[in-house]
Amino acid sequence: MSALSTSELSSLLDARIECQQKSSHAPLTDMQENWWRVTSKDGRAENTRLRAASIRILGHLDVGILRASVAYVIQRHESLRTRILVKDGTPFQIVDPVPPQVLELIRLPSAPDTDHTAAENYAREFFAQKVDLSLGPLLAVSLLSISARSHVLLIGLEHVVADGTSCAILSNEIWAAYRQLSTGASKPVLPPLPIQLSDYAIWQKMTHPLRKNRHEQFWIDRTRDSPRIELPYKPIPRESESDASAILHLPLGKSLSDALLRAAQREGTPFQLLVLTVYLLSLSRWCTQNDFVIIFAHHGRYRRPELQNTIGYLAKALYFRIQVQEHETLHDLVARIHGEFVSIMIHQVFVPPLPTDCNLSFLFNWGGLSTYSARWSIEQQRKAVPDLRIQPFDFREKSAAVFFPFFSQTPSGVVLTIHFRPDIIPRDDLERLTRNMRFYAAQLVDDARVAVGSLDYIA
Repeated sequence: MSALSTSELSSLLDARIECQQKSSHAPLTDMQENWWRVTSKDGRAENTRLRAASIRILGHLDVGILRASVAYVIQRHESLRTRILVKDGTPFQIVDPVPPQVLELIRLPSAPDTDHTAAENYAREFFAQKVDLSLGPLLAVSLLSISARSHVLLIGLEHVVADGTSCAILSNEIWAAYRQLSTGASKPVLPPLPIQLSDYAIWQKMTHPLRKNRHEQFWIDRTRDSPRIELPYKPIPRESESDASAILHLPLGKSLSDALLRAAQREGTPFQLLVLTVYLLSLSRWCTQNDFVIIFAHHGRYRRPELQNTIGYLAKALYFRIQVQEHETLHDLVARIHGEFVSIMIHQVFVPPLPTDCNLSFLFNWGGLSTYSARWSIEQQRKAVPDLRIQPFDFREKSAAVFFPFFSQTPSGVVLTIHFRPDIIPRDDLERLTRNMRFYAAQLVDDARVAVGSLDYIA
């Protein structure tokens, strides 16, 4: 790294990422290292699993072919065979061979079709399991056999090697391989991967000095003197946290979503940014606060086609600084949000760790596994295996998330999904938040020249 000049580093930064020469172990990516440092204790880290898949499969499922499909995808992606070790205080990743058992088949006691208690209990324990990252495995696949024609597939991935986009890639590739094998192929054939996650990690280490020098100050300026966000509730002490949790799916509606899409074209702004505008305005009114930093969750594959099908923790938390000004029009607010988005995307190539006083409750996440969109992503799997009926398998999980929102674009329009603690935030408050989003969205569609200060927070 020290042998490269600034001009050589600059060329490397702008060029396509290529396969790197690797030893027996590789460094972590920026986001992997940040996550490891946040979650590790005494040099060891234990994480709970991301819910990469939780689906019910009805019909004749060939378990042998499913097992072969999982093995193929594990062989294809090094990140699915990775463990995280530590040497002299520095974490690194090593890649193992494909394990002999890639899928655990669990036969559940017979029960009526409407009784999913045993499957729900198993799924709850499966995803709550803590895994030592140095021992692994960081990917776990269980198939619950309820009857000959009814199964539940559970796929868990450690966050240190995956993000929401990765989980979608994993599920889609498993079913693509299953379809090929079930229709007579001797082995699956998917488009080759240009690079592996470890190649990206090495590239990041090589370019780190230049990326930090170019972009770190931008993010420091974004968060300087930003006030802490105070949601309108009083959190209970950690020692008395219960496991009560709930999920709300709050739709904007298809007609309003379609109208917003047309307004986005009119304003020359990405559709998601119009949704972000009405969301920010609603939060500002709800919290009676005009200046805040929102965490903009980004998939981390921007302008990197070589990463499009990579499974890994590539998603980035970008700091989106916004001040809602009462005198400006909705059109002005949209324009400023668009400008802020352009700026953060220019600098997203290097993002320092989140400030310790940053409030993650204010998150803008478009898509993601825990969202309503997970139901619609199943459509792709249904098309891959038309002989099977694939349905979401929902169950209640323990959660300490007080307020965790996600947005999805579905065939029925935009849906805001909120994981929340009903013992802390009343459901009525969240439904009111969504009503105001609809109100501001309708106003934006009808007349974007209205002053922000004239828009009240309706009860």
